[in-house]
Amino acid sequence: MELLQEIFETLKKFDEGLLEGETFVQTYLKMWFKLRDVQYEAIDKMGFSDELKALDKRRFLQEIDNETYLQQNDAIIRQITDLEVPIGSKNDKLLGHLFVEASEYSEDPEYTDGIGIDELHQVVKETLSELEIT
Repeated sequence: MELLQEIFETLKKFDEGLLEGETFVQTYLKMWFKLRDVQYEAIDKMGFSDELKALDKRRFLQEIDNETYLQQNDAIIRQITDLEVPIGSKNDKLLGHLFVEASEYSEDPEYTDGIGIDELHQVVKETLSELEIT
C-alpha cells in the first residue's frame, strides 16, 4: 500500500472512532516523518541539496528577498516529479498542517496550550475532505 493511502486510511480510522487520540497521533507522526524522509531522499537523489542550502544561505545573508527566495526554491522543488506527495503540493501542505496540529495534541485537560480531542477530530475531518487521493 502506498504511503499516502496508508495515511488516508489512518485518518479515516481515527475519524470513525477506531483509533484513540494518542494512538492516532503517534501513528500519524511516524507516517509524516516517513513521508518527509522520502522527500528529503528525493532532493538528495536529484542533487538539489547543495543548491537549496546555498539558496537558504543567500536568504539568511539577505542577498535575496523572501519573494525571490520562494520563487527560486519553488523552481528547484518543481523539478522533483517522481514523488507520491510532491513537495509544496496541496496534499503536502494539508499533511504538514495536520502534523503541526497533531503535535499539539494532549489528552490532559489541564494542558491548555495544545489542542484537545475535539479540535483534533475537526482538523482530521478537514484534511480528509480536502486530501486528493487517486
